[in-house]
Amino acid sequence: MKKVLLAVLTIALAAGAYAQVPGLDENDLVMQIQPGRPNETPNGPGGPQAVRPKEVVTRFLALTPEQVTAWDTLLTALETTVKPLAQQIVANDRALAELLKQPNPDPAAIGTLILANRALREQIRGAQDTYVTAFEALLTQEQKDKLAFIRRAERAQPIIPAFKVLGLLPPPEPQEQ
Repeated sequence: MKKVLLAVLTIALAAGAYAQVPGLDENDLVMQIQPGRPNETPNGPGGPQAVRPKEVVTRFLALTPEQVTAWDTLLTALETTVKPLAQQIVANDRALAELLKQPNPDPAAIGTLILANRALREQIRGAQDTYVTAFEALLTQEQKDKLAFIRRAERAQPIIPAFKVLGLLPPPEPQEQ
């Protein structure tokens, strides 16, 4: 009876955890990990009016050509590290979905896949941390200060509408056409 209860509990937890994760393919995972890739070029999608994230960052931080070259190397290393991990997560998710379709899925197999994905995501976070640390090492103090400003602005972004609604921020300047 305890084994049955444990199996049902494991399956229920796994199904709940799996249901909270939308269906992702490898490209979705890589895009979350490394915006601008793999379906886009490093500077974003094509077209004359397209937003080019790498170009925006390069200009905002005033990166030198040498820094851009070093950054390209870091981006390539990140993608090389993350892509196989993302592929394995997708394969594990598919295997988990197949297991959960079975009338009596093996709780141990479900747990193994969930734990494997957790470990893979931790490896991805480690690769991201290494990438960010190496990118920051390329920057001058002025560039680091600009990056810190952007990080603070990102944290403040969700509260800005409240200040606008209450008239605590000036209206935007009219744009000349």
